[in-house]
Amino acid sequence: MNTRKLVLPAILSLLAALFILAGRPLSERPVEKFTGTSTCGPTIGPPPKVVETGIRFTGQEQICTDKTSDPRLSGTTTITIHGTLNTKANNAGRMWGTIKTVNAGGEWEGLWTGKIDKQGRLFIHSKLVGMRGYYGLQAVSNAQRLAPDALYTLKGYVYEATKPIVVLPE
Repeated sequence: MNTRKLVLPAILSLLAALFILAGRPLSERPVEKFTGTSTCGPTIGPPPKVVETGIRFTGQEQICTDKTSDPRLSGTTTITIHGTLNTKANNAGRMWGTIKTVNAGGEWEGLWTGKIDKQGRLFIHSKLVGMRGYYGLQAVSNAQRLAPDALYTLKGYVYEATKPIVVLPE
């Protein structure tokens, strides 16, 4: 049998399989879940500005120590914070910024959004891109802090990236 006739169909079959695997929706890709806690230091940076509805802040920074069930997400996390809080509604409001976690195995960088509700509870959603040792991975993390002096609790998952998300500089 002529092996040349078998090479092209084999290559096409391999390429088709790769496209199918790479294009799978997240629900069909391998996902590794994690949980953990985050302990954060004081917020530092420019003082907030008083606005009509409350206070607005930009460029503040907080350093946290994350401990998770997946060591790839544990490490030192630097969060840049921007937001507006309504002082007439118990400082409820929206916040957003950048996030970077570093450990011996690599780095994660991404964007986050969050809110503080009228009860003072803080909820954050982050999307992260793996760098260095974690290149090709992405992570999604949800954090919550149910009281001002409480630890943040973390819950999320890591998955293989099929299309990178773009992290823009501030």
